[in-house]
Amino acid sequence: MEEVWVHAYKKCLENADQYAKDAITLKENGSYGHALALAMIGQEEASKAFFYFVIGVLKEAKEEELSEKWLKEIRSPGAHEKKLELGILALPMEKVIDIGVYGAKMGLPGLQNRARRGESLEKLTREGLERYAVPGIKLLEELKRPAKRKSGKIQKLKKRGLYVDVSKDRKVVHGPFDIMEKDVTEELDRLNEIRRIADGYIKFVMSFPSNVRIKSMQINLNP
Repeated sequence: MEEVWVHAYKKCLENADQYAKDAITLKENGSYGHALALAMIGQEEASKAFFYFVIGVLKEAKEEELSEKWLKEIRSPGAHEKKLELGILALPMEKVIDIGVYGAKMGLPGLQNRARRGESLEKLTREGLERYAVPGIKLLEELKRPAKRKSGKIQKLKKRGLYVDVSKDRKVVHGPFDIMEKDVTEELDRLNEIRRIADGYIKFVMSFPSNVRIKSMQINLNP
């Protein structure tokens, strides 16, 4: 993988950590609205680490058109919601990975025996990925719509943590002063969870040889 993408996803994770620290400082000083906003921006940075990682693997696979599409996504006007959406999907994604890894471990001996008998390694790699990874990816696709709706609500809450505004009926003034300590705690917990899962996913995929992770990404993003 090109160093620029490795550097990008690592720096995103570091930045997410700093946002968490800053949010905790604001929370301890009673600035709950601004603390919540920073926690949510940290969630976006942790999710962006995943985006940059995927772009790096796609570049490695010479999937230029698809990698540019992903790069355009994180620079689009709706990128904030997309990154928050990915954060919402982080926990189910982790469960999908755990199930896939368990299935792969159970099926690996059989695939290894077939490889020893001369079957194509590329064919066996694709078969293994389709058997143990693709079902989980399809499940995540089904969860995207509710996650998208939720990300829109979270984005509005983040803005409330940052700005003072007047309601549409012009009767209520709302802003950072509406945010409670428990709201900040929930978003900091979510940030820590997303950060942990993003880091774990990247390390898991990077533990495989280049050809395997490339094939996995091609299957997952071009089912």
